[in-house]
Amino acid sequence: MNIYDSKLKKYLDKRFPNGFCYYNALYTILHPWKIYEYVSEKIIFAWQRVFRGWDDSVIWSIDQYLSEKVPEWIRELKNSEGGIPMIMFEKEDYEENGYDISNEISEKRYKEYLKILDKIINGFESYAKIHKNFYGYKSKEYEQLERDFNEGFDLFRKYFSTLNQ
Repeated sequence: MNIYDSKLKKYLDKRFPNGFCYYNALYTILHPWKIYEYVSEKIIFAWQRVFRGWDDSVIWSIDQYLSEKVPEWIRELKNSEGGIPMIMFEKEDYEENGYDISNEISEKRYKEYLKILDKIINGFESYAKIHKNFYGYKSKEYEQLERDFNEGFDLFRKYFSTLNQ
């Protein structure tokens, strides 16, 4: 009997559905050095993040890394309740009072900016879903995610210089 078709494998697969150390549970048990390799890699990556701010795994898929991190960072920016970028104000906003813009206009522009940040977040999260779930299969869901990403990325490009506190 093949061990990979055994009751032990079925039991381990049920107990550890995601496996561990990048492999299914039985394979890891039969190849214990994989645990050492996995732990060593994690330690090396941790040190790289401490000393240079990122690890080698980022280079394997920069797009995936950014699609996970950009929404996180922009949410943090939104929670910091920073100011309103000047790019959000229209010429008409200044014409009434010169440089003294009313609170109503400021509030309106701030809400617009938050909506833009939400669209950027949604765009990058859409890309992460595409990256994780679709492999060349174009469905209506895929096309919607692609539109959301394109809209979010265009806004990211346009408002890039405003992404600060």
